Amino acid sequence: MLWSRLNNWLMSFSLGIAIVEEQLQQLREQGLVMNLQQDIWVSDEVFRRLRLRSLQAAREATRPVAATTYARLLLERQGVLPATDGSPALFASTSPGVYEGVDGVMRVIEQLAGVGLPASLWESQILPARVRDYSSEMLDELLATGAVIWSGQKKLGEDDGLVALHLQEYAAESFTPAEADQANRSALQQAIVAVLADGGAWFAQQISQRIRDKIGESVDLSALQEALWALVWQGVITSDIWAPLRALTRSSSNARTSTRRSHRARRGRPVYAQPVSPRVSYNTPNLAGRWSLLQVEPLNDTERMLALAENMLDRYGIISRQAVIAENIPGGFPSMQTLCRSMEDSGRIMRGRFVEGLGGAQFAERLTIDRLRDLATQATQTRHYTPVALSANDPANVWGNLLPWPAHPATLVPTRRAGALVVVSGGKLLLYLAQGGKKMLVWQEKRNYSPQRFSTR
Repeated sequence: MLWSRLNNWLMSFSLGIAIVEEQLQQLREQGLVMNLQQDIWVSDEVFRRLRLRSLQAAREATRPVAATTYARLLLERQGVLPATDGSPALFASTSPGVYEGVDGVMRVIEQLAGVGLPASLWESQILPARVRDYSSEMLDELLATGAVIWSGQKKLGEDDGLVALHLQEYAAESFTPAEADQANRSALQQAIVAVLADGGAWFAQQISQRIRDKIGESVDLSALQEALWALVWQGVITSDIWAPLRALTRSSSNARTSTRRSHRARRGRPVYAQPVSPRVSYNTPNLAGRWSLLQVEPLNDTERMLALAENMLDRYGIISRQAVIAENIPGGFPSMQTLCRSMEDSGRIMRGRFVEGLGGAQFAERLTIDRLRDLATQATQTRHYTPVALSANDPANVWGNLLPWPAHPATLVPTRRAGALVVVSGGKLLLYLAQGGKKMLVWQEKRNYSPQRFSTR
């Protein structure tokens, strides 16, 4: 008997209800049967077969949508464009971003937590693309209250670097602690870490004073600034305001020249008893705020991987091999695929080939799959799409990241680089403007677009 109602058993075998319930409970404790409803029982093996057939039927019924449909989904999912029902009036909207206010900024940071992007893009492209009324005061407020923290990941030239934002409460899910590399740290860098390891957050002048109290000699301010920023890009320290990053990305060529000419500490030799450089002061924006160590209680491997999977589902809608590569997940796609299959077995997500060109193994929630179907249907019913311009490096831009750049006969190779822009309409890539604005690729035949029609991010 594959499954049965309790009343059917009682009638067929003339058994007392107490006897049958006792036996069923024993079988359930042994993992042999399952109680689906109050009086419906099923063999555990049969239930697994039924579920497998159901999932297989669902996958077979799901045909992959076009890559452009997924591109539209991502713009919608990340708050760049509003969700629509296909109405031309809605598609004609040119409102910059879906979210508003400090709560909107919090939502963006929650979704992009841990994603390293050029510091120059966060306030010029990424946040304004999603928060219609964004102002720098909103981010400052979240940092000042401790709700949000930032971490450096990699230096990019003299005036930029990869920076990630995190919600303080959930920082363990998105922040990867820097590996201790004391052998390659200068004596001054080690001294700074030692001061901050005592706890608290300190202004640059206080850090300098505490180092001087320990060794009895002054610290060169230019060297202190250089050492602080070296620790920033190692992911070791942070400031409680965004001002240092604003100053870094807005620095002039003269300021960059001064930084390059400043005294550098030799490894193993502390820079003590040096005169303070007249080009740098404690009031410089590059040193603004209170500096502290980035100390986050790490999760165990299982918790960490589960958090990464949940974040990717929120950010991209679909977990794919390309998404795992883009996120630089430890263990790569094999480790994430193992977790996703467990989530599939529990009914949390589904596996299938939902998007063309995204690879064979794709995992997504049912609601995401349904939304892809809706967008695919809309694509056959309307052509009234609003072109949207955004940074080529924006996580909401699938091209060159989750999906390959569309083929183009030109010799110019598009890249996801700070300063480069893309224009997308209905998920289709219309054009790519290279960094500097001197070269451009166009994928559509020329149309009479007016500047007002573009929703600039």
